[in-house]
Amino acid sequence: MTRFPVLALSILLAGPSILACTKRPRTSPPRPPITVVCITPNVYRIYIGGYLSVGGNQATFCACGLGLPVSQNAITGVVAASILDNATGEPLQFANNTPVFPFQPNATSTSAIQAIMGTTVTASGFLASVGASSTLPIPKNVCVTFCFEITTNPNAPQGAVLQALSSAQIFGDEANPNGAPKGSHPTLVTASGASPGCIMYYKFDRGFGTEEINYEGTSGGAPATGTMIKGTTPASSWVGTRPGFGLAMQGSTPSNATSFNYCDTGWKGGITGEMTVAWWCKERQPAGTLANYLWGGFSGGFRCFTGGVAGAGLYVRSTPGDIILPATSNFTTLAQRAQGVCVAVVVSNSATAGVQAQWYLDGVASGSPITLTSFAVATSTSNFTIGRHLSDSTASAFDIDEFKLCNYAATPLEIRQWCAATWAAWGSLGRPWGLWHGCVNGPPRLGNANYGLTIEGDPNSLALLVLGFKPIPPFDIGRWFGQSRCLWYTGFDYQTLAVLNAQGELLLPLAIPNQQTLVGLSIDSQVLGRSPASTVVDISNMNSTKIELN
Repeated sequence: MTRFPVLALSILLAGPSILACTKRPRTSPPRPPITVVCITPNVYRIYIGGYLSVGGNQATFCACGLGLPVSQNAITGVVAASILDNATGEPLQFANNTPVFPFQPNATSTSAIQAIMGTTVTASGFLASVGASSTLPIPKNVCVTFCFEITTNPNAPQGAVLQALSSAQIFGDEANPNGAPKGSHPTLVTASGASPGCIMYYKFDRGFGTEEINYEGTSGGAPATGTMIKGTTPASSWVGTRPGFGLAMQGSTPSNATSFNYCDTGWKGGITGEMTVAWWCKERQPAGTLANYLWGGFSGGFRCFTGGVAGAGLYVRSTPGDIILPATSNFTTLAQRAQGVCVAVVVSNSATAGVQAQWYLDGVASGSPITLTSFAVATSTSNFTIGRHLSDSTASAFDIDEFKLCNYAATPLEIRQWCAATWAAWGSLGRPWGLWHGCVNGPPRLGNANYGLTIEGDPNSLALLVLGFKPIPPFDIGRWFGQSRCLWYTGFDYQTLAVLNAQGELLLPLAIPNQQTLVGLSIDSQVLGRSPASTVVDISNMNSTKIELN
């Protein structure tokens, strides 16, 4: 990417400007939700908001394309599609009572998505696109929902299916606010409305401030960021840990009443049917023989601890049946190693085995499956915390890293993959004042040549994209202009100027080569912008990208 001197910042801000903190904070565009609903274990429907408008005898459709990845052969086809009238929920019909069905499914895994919105977009996967127009009249202008029915491979791990569905690319008409935004991703839901994906994923890699990114965003029902809370010790919330894994949340001294360090996720719980919890931990301080908590919440409810009745093992409580990793598991010895230990507990529910819980250490099953009568975690008035259980006054003695909580049962293969490598991820910090900054085309993994950064704001705005390669303490950039609470998170290592198009959007390709030397690289980016007709300077949220193996 072109390098510009920091002088570009002064050029952008020159003139009688005020910062956009005085404006209403911008969030993601107010588009209809894009969701994936699980109909049966191997059938999903993707719902995409759109519109139809009438001009004379011609109906114009929101151009809408769907690209699905074919990794691990998780997706087998787009088998049906329809357009639903939002007012009735029924398939829309033309005036002559024939169904509106302009989709052209293409189940060739090597096909390209082309001619959408008058551009050519190349991507591997399936395609089902809406024609630009029809000569048949329709009864009225109407907001609609495009419905694609997807079948999945029954032999593929559920995690692979969910990852493929969440990586789907929606290509739509940005010019109309009722259309699906180009390059957006669906939100995974079940028929009951609960997410079958992960609720939270904390990498604990920022190293400054009190905000910590939940890399699952809000799709799983938890807040997009958590809050780091600590007592008078330790001096920092973060600590260097295993080689190549960046930072971790630092453990504390359980015997010291003022020594605690934990992440308040803001999530109040609610899981039914199945669950996976996975994390890395390393004993920083002697845990002792009293109960020492690694995570928990819910006012004395759902929690995991060692010590006490758990002995040298682990204990998960407040489920219908306790889930015990016995002392003979060697957990304590593994957690005392320099690299620590990767821990996971999976609760599955199958027609043959019923409800079972299985522990894993370093990606390998530890002990036999534990039979449960059922499984559910109730909601609560208190928040779920990582590194402490709020009903207990002691701190966690363990450094904790790469914490995942999912409401589906991960496969043994997934657990091995999680323990064997770190995971690429994108997250966001801060509030978008006038500009929204995100990414498209899947996670920022090695070899992802289609990865890109996006900027959305006022049409034809001038934008200064700033990139930083090491975390800096966030500061209030609004104070430069007599305002407040406009936080800037990004170091000024590289800058480039660009102009948003007539729809107020910009895609900046950021192809990631397949080079092992890039593993672990963090790229923070943030945008300053200014509309040609405005004296107001806008600021975006911070886009945090972690390039890793998956």
